[in-house]
Amino acid sequence: MNKLYLLLTLPLFSFIVSAAGIESISHTVQRDNLIKSGKVILTTKNIQADSFTLQIDYEVKASMFFISRDFKGTKNIVLPSDFLDPYGYEELEEAGVRDDQKARIVHKGRTQSGIFYDCHIIQIIPKDGKGWDGVFTYCPSVPSIGFIKTAITIHKVPFVGRHTLHSVISR
Repeated sequence: MNKLYLLLTLPLFSFIVSAAGIESISHTVQRDNLIKSGKVILTTKNIQADSFTLQIDYEVKASMFFISRDFKGTKNIVLPSDFLDPYGYEELEEAGVRDDQKARIVHKGRTQSGIFYDCHIIQIIPKDGKGWDGVFTYCPSVPSIGFIKTAITIHKVPFVGRHTLHSVISR
């Protein structure tokens, strides 16, 4: 009986979550001289008629010399709701730059990456000075948020200073 209940309520729960506009996409952080492993989760929240919040959660294992350290955090940015569909990125491509109250968004060109085509590269620079900026690759053929790559620069990493986390969509 419990299994039947679960089978009936799970689709309803997923419908409610998607109707609320909460969508996530998971990324794997690429290794470099500091980063050994990690993940980034991008989530849309607080979707309104004119804006939404892009929440960036990261969890990273860093290692320098013989010292290993885990660090994690959350970065939020309020973006115009135009960036919930491909037309917003096409309009940004025509304009080149979009200044908003919360961020400056710059179109950096288009690219193709493996099976993903017609992708837009954008740079998001928050105006609140919270210590990060990022370059995101948006592909309209990817469900949910559509970001297949990120390069998030955190300005104050403990013991390091400024460092960029590169991530790609998890498969």
